[in-house]
Amino acid sequence: MRKTIFTEFYKSLHNWFVWATFAFCIAAGAYLVRDSSYARNIEHYPKMQYGLFVTQSARYMLLMAMLLVAYLGTADFASRTLQNILSVGVSRKRYFFSKLTAMGILTLCLYAIAWLSYGIAYSIRQKGIPLFLTAGELVILFTVAILQIWAYCSIVNLIGILCRNQAATMIAGFSWVILEILLGAILEAYGVSVYDMGFLPLIVLQRSVGYIAQGSLYDPSFWSSGIYAAVFLVIVNTVSYLCLTRSDIH
Repeated sequence: MRKTIFTEFYKSLHNWFVWATFAFCIAAGAYLVRDSSYARNIEHYPKMQYGLFVTQSARYMLLMAMLLVAYLGTADFASRTLQNILSVGVSRKRYFFSKLTAMGILTLCLYAIAWLSYGIAYSIRQKGIPLFLTAGELVILFTVAILQIWAYCSIVNLIGILCRNQAATMIAGFSWVILEILLGAILEAYGVSVYDMGFLPLIVLQRSVGYIAQGSLYDPSFWSSGIYAAVFLVIVNTVSYLCLTRSDIH
């Protein structure tokens, strides 16, 4: 298994799309520090800076992570590499979990680097390290955020396994973000509070600033969103595994 995971990393790190995605997230994380409206909010509410970062970056981080998973998850189908892998004796189970682990770590690194880029840019601009939340609060905020991103990516990976088309999977991932944005706007227009909907990843990320403002990141109503995402991950990845193992690859 370890050798197969290393192989997946090797393939990913030699792919231009992976580096382009990481470069975009690094630049976007640093750019937020220079954004005038964002800077004004931070000046008045310094404790909320990480919440504002999660909120402001939610859409592009979800989009980049999903495009990355859509691209990598279907690359072996598009190039017929998967048939070659299976023909040399690698089981579908081993392939699936190796690919899943590699993509999970890559999306984790993608989000962590965006945070790091923001922190470094803030430290340079403000001449100080941004430590306005406790270590526990930062861990909860980051954990819930990455679980929401993984939840999004898991369904995109499932779509890729089902349709085996790179372009269609990337379009599906992009469309999902747009549809959730529209859904939130429609619900708000009819007086429905989307901030109580803990199962919608984009909304969970965008409402995090409210919990920070109230000092309630330890509140179960916030971190339970991470539990929803974890359960969702298990269910969707189980379905993805069954679809891959029972499909006709050849």
